[in-house]
Amino acid sequence: YRNVFEQFSAVVRTHYPNITVIGENHPPSPLKSLFARILLIIKLTLITCIALDQNIFAFINIATPRAYLWALQHKIHACIVIFFLSNFIESTLKSTGAFEISIDNVNLWSKLETGRLPSNDEFLQMLDRISLIIVSLVVLLTFYDLKRAYVNKLATKEKDSLSNDDFSTNDDISSIRTPKMKMQMAPMIKFRYCQTCGYQNIFKQYSELVRKHYPSIAVMGESYPPPPLRALIARILSTIKITLLICLLFGQNPFPFLNISTPKIYLWALQNKMYACLMIFFISNSLESYLMSIGDSTGLLNAVVDFLFVAI
Repeated sequence: YRNVFEQFSAVVRTHYPNITVIGENHPPSPLKSLFARILLIIKLTLITCIALDQNIFAFINIATPRAYLWALQHKIHACIVIFFLSNFIESTLKSTGAFEISIDNVNLWSKLETGRLPSNDEFLQMLDRISLIIVSLVVLLTFYDLKRAYVNKLATKEKDSLSNDDFSTNDDISSIRTPKMKMQMAPMIKFRYCQTCGYQNIFKQYSELVRKHYPSIAVMGESYPPPPLRALIARILSTIKITLLICLLFGQNPFPFLNISTPKIYLWALQNKMYACLMIFFISNSLESYLMSIGDSTGLLNAVVDFLFVAI
């Protein structure tokens, strides 16, 4: 749907040049995304083992399948087949068939619900309706601001008249109520987003829009924390990763100190330090990223937006 997005973007820029167009990939369901990541790890592991002529099944005491023995004898063909086949399955898992259109978090069209794409006429009609609503809101807000300014002006005149009365008569000083001071601070919009999901650029785009159209609003962004359990598991995994890398680089075997028999895969890692460190690094980083990511469970454009209007 990349070409369709480009067509609709051109239509918006032609008829409504003041509207900013942002496009992004619609995320798949969490279960499909998990399967795709697991398949990616399996693909990288198999290609690495085949390229290094290693039999991973021997380390886990499982009979080696004939297909894997054939792959060890035909490395190039096996790696190509694994690469393209796994990529096809990953693309199928990540494909959602979605084409969603929204303006300011208002959903205008959903292909997942309607089962089809909107025509150009339907798209322009939707934009016209939204434009009419926005103009109505602007008129209402302008009327509200004028009314508020008029009320403030009347209040100022009353205050001046009361102050003149204070100077003229000293007896009425005690009867005048002391006005309460009301602090006014500029509003602040706070974005909380998942950094590991790649929402940093979206936050920057929204920050630029806010600073451009509403320079009086302060913008603050921070990372949305993952669940405590997942954060704890990610920290434990990071500690294990660093410990293993240090032990491998210095050729140390920590299992005898724990009175545990050394696994065969660790003995292989001691003999192939470079490849073992690379595999541990990339696989653990992939798992940590998955644990620290919060996906699209947070709401607006897979991010959480908190509006904090203080003492207005």
